[in-house]
Amino acid sequence: MELLGVNHKKQVIFEAETLAAVVAFMLWSPKFAGKRCHLFVDNEGSKFSLISGSSENKTVAEIVEKFTAFEIEQHCYLWVSRVPSYSNIADAPSRGDLTFLKRMPAEDVSSKAAKLMRTILHQLKNGGEG
Repeated sequence: MELLGVNHKKQVIFEAETLAAVVAFMLWSPKFAGKRCHLFVDNEGSKFSLISGSSENKTVAEIVEKFTAFEIEQHCYLWVSRVPSYSNIADAPSRGDLTFLKRMPAEDVSSKAAKLMRTILHQLKNGGEG
């Protein structure tokens, strides 16, 4: 949270939502490299930043820069859309409610996602290195 700016901002939801989308994209990329892909986000700012490849928010700009470089490597045809919270399948799990996921054949990738998130944040902290 510190690396997302929580010590000098009231909220870091824009940064957190953007980072979560990028982590999901990177984590699941082996399944869609070279294919058409639709990335749903729950934040308008995240959507526009991911589409444009830039942001006035320094932290989000750095996250989006990593995303853009990775997206190019995947050779996928990406479409980014916003889905409101009430329609977002990831909203309940993001709040710790796994009831829905436990009823379906879902793979738990939380440890992989946490490791990838730490790697991205470490790279941001160190100016892209590491």
